[in-house]
Amino acid sequence: MKLKSAGVFSLTIALLAATAAAGGHCPTCGNSWTGGKPKHVILGPAEMPCRLEGQWKVSLCIYTKCGDTGHTWLRYQNVETGEVHTVGRYQKDHGGTKNPDTGEWVYPPAPISGVIFDLDLKREKLLRSGEAHAISCYVNNPIVFKGANGGYGHGGHRDNCVTHARDGWRYFTGEYYDLGVLFQTPTELQRAVVRRHPEFLGGR
Repeated sequence: MKLKSAGVFSLTIALLAATAAAGGHCPTCGNSWTGGKPKHVILGPAEMPCRLEGQWKVSLCIYTKCGDTGHTWLRYQNVETGEVHTVGRYQKDHGGTKNPDTGEWVYPPAPISGVIFDLDLKREKLLRSGEAHAISCYVNNPIVFKGANGGYGHGGHRDNCVTHARDGWRYFTGEYYDLGVLFQTPTELQRAVVRRHPEFLGGR
């Protein structure tokens, strides 16, 4: 994959970390809790940073389950520090995860229909287990990709998580996957990626 520099802008990003009961682990992402109750901060298009400073590993991530259901998102990991952020397109009130023991939100649902920053951190465990797959490139000072309509809205089977992640991957690499005119699903995108990158299902 080629590198695409997005320019140099100074940006300070607060660490958005999981916290919960001492000694416990988030039941969704598996991250350790350091105190207090579960809390993951997510941001909508108006609040998320425009750009991440430094060199980042940018990944197109795909999770398929039960045929055509699943999810796709973009993942950013800082090469030097290991810091991770994500963006994915959601329908309003979808994507939230509750603590099965307390019923409290571990990750709140999407506050609006659109691209949500860091809600897909809950899927880190899927990548670690191999249930989700990713293909990656390295980018200097990448934008946080909002995509169509400035990151607002969700079009069901079109203008959804799949088209957002696919278009973001095209922005960073130049690769484009034509998914037809009726439905754009994670399974369809995965098939298209595998045709070009047979190694996709075996790596990250």
